[in-house]
Amino acid sequence: QPPWHCLACDEVVPNEKKQAHVLSIGHNIKSAELKRKKARGGKVPIGIAASNKGFQMLVRLGWNQASGLGAKGKEGMTHPVFTQLRRVDEVDSSKLRKHGAGGKGKASALSNPSPK
Repeated sequence: QPPWHCLACDEVVPNEKKQAHVLSIGHNIKSAELKRKKARGGKVPIGIAASNKGFQMLVRLGWNQASGLGAKGKEGMTHPVFTQLRRVDEVDSSKLRKHGAGGKGKASALSNPSPK
């Protein structure tokens, strides 16, 4: 039997792991996003409010919610860049100064944190 292809995640899953995949948090989030996107007529379900100054600037420059950001056919980013909360003692000291994080043991949000 061929592996199962999850349409929500656009991922090939071995049959023996199908049930675990369908019950996973990641699959359920992507599945819910897909349902919301279809209900809105294909608009991006994640974003900023139309009243936001940045949103208004993008619209004035010709952007719309159905397209991403980027030069190649506007197929670039469609979702915000996520941050990850990490403990200060897990990050090298050069990044602490750059991001203004406090003393040892405090939390610091880093955008695009590098993997360990």
